[in-house]
Amino acid sequence: MIQKTLQDTEMMKLPATEDNPENNQQQNQNQTSTYDVAFNVSDADGGVQGVVITLTNTTDSTKTYTSTSSGSAGGCSISGKVDAGTYVATTSGNTGYNDYTSSNITVNKDLTGTDVISIVLTKTTSTP
Repeated sequence: MIQKTLQDTEMMKLPATEDNPENNQQQNQNQTSTYDVAFNVSDADGGVQGVVITLTNTTDSTKTYTSTSSGSAGGCSISGKVDAGTYVATTSGNTGYNDYTSSNITVNKDLTGTDVISIVLTKTTSTP
């Protein structure tokens, strides 16, 4: 009678079930992390309210998020929704202000709750 034994270098794999911690670890690695992104919108006089900010992924334009500035500091945030990646923040159509487009913003695990993206708007000049 021949008996097969496991060598020290071989490992017995558990079946892929909900109770298998190895399977759960793999599922967690496949999940996409989302992040909070905070903004302060201002001009030369201070915070600006009512500005709609659009955050658009540079490689996947279907990943677009919006928020509206409020309060005296012009703050706003997109909480727990933004996928990791590179984004551009824009504002447009705000009466009295020029349109704004940011340089690339990297959203990942290094973006902390204390990081705030500052958007400084310039007022339009009227011509008589």
